Amino acid sequence: MFIALLAACVLTACSLLTSYEGLEGSTKADATMPVADSSVPDVVVEAAAVDPCASEGLPAPPDAGAGTRSLDQLTGAARTIRFIDGDPSTIFGLNMDRTCGSSCVSSAASPPKDPASGIDNAAFELFQLIKNLGVRLGDVAFNDALKAGLWGLVIRLEGYSGLPDDDNVELDLLNAADVNSGDGGARLDGTDTWTIDSTSIVAGVSLYRSKVAYVRGNVLVARFERFPLTLRVAGGTNVVLVLSPELFSVTVTAKIVSSADGGLTLAEGKLVGAMPPEQFLLQIQRLGTCKSDPLFNTAVDYVCGVRDLATTLTAPVTDKCDRISTAIAFDTIPAHVSPTVKVVKDTLGCDGGDPAAGCGAR
Repeated sequence: MFIALLAACVLTACSLLTSYEGLEGSTKADATMPVADSSVPDVVVEAAAVDPCASEGLPAPPDAGAGTRSLDQLTGAARTIRFIDGDPSTIFGLNMDRTCGSSCVSSAASPPKDPASGIDNAAFELFQLIKNLGVRLGDVAFNDALKAGLWGLVIRLEGYSGLPDDDNVELDLLNAADVNSGDGGARLDGTDTWTIDSTSIVAGVSLYRSKVAYVRGNVLVARFERFPLTLRVAGGTNVVLVLSPELFSVTVTAKIVSSADGGLTLAEGKLVGAMPPEQFLLQIQRLGTCKSDPLFNTAVDYVCGVRDLATTLTAPVTDKCDRISTAIAFDTIPAHVSPTVKVVKDTLGCDGGDPAAGCGAR
């Protein structure tokens, strides 16, 4: 059914002049000084206009030494996420390629177009397609699964001074696989203890730690080379469906609401990244549509047609589009992390799928 819908979508194309007169200590005019010609109008030099399309949409790092490092570790966990549902006109994300037009060469007959804001989130329509199949993969389902403890996203902030500006902090991203030891799910009241997935942490150290992170005007910004966000949802009796696309050139940003007592509350959070088409096609396979399906090439054509980013994001426009912009919205509340980890063996369709299945020469 998934491929049939994809096929249908493809076929239907789904100077500032300053006066010192009167100021104490100012120079007094005398007969030897020239008198300004009052008939000459003041000249106003306007600041150059800032091109919003040349901006990623994030605050710049503060000056060095903006904050004094703290040794406290602040922990928060996602309370809700959004990445599938909603009106496309309210699409969220960042202007990752810093242009409101095309930033790379697309091989698609009708390449995707940025909205007027330049926000990049081409994966939005792909995830909506999966939802429209009747597979229970909407935001409500994922948030219900989060409450049940099937998955979670834990964020740890270290070295934060607590000031509005801090030029040097560190952020960890952690996939969680259980909450409160499986006892009744998440309370979502700031008291939950999350058990981290063993694929995210080794000896208490996150495998996904920011390479650059700072706070400017209470807005947190952190960069990562990659992050595979793992989402699970109940798909029926004893069935758990999994989405775990690996994203590259990842940026996390959010407003810091509170950082008290070891807890971290974030609002208006966004996790954005560039997803290789192979990763999305792998998710399709793991949901049960295998390469052997006669219409799998239709899915490949559709997915490869929405590539809108080059690997280097801001590369010359002559570079080929080979990745798909992706954005997930979230907020966090204070949380705790269990000293133990959990090994999860997910049941995956198509024997885990072929990670090399991609766009080829398309």
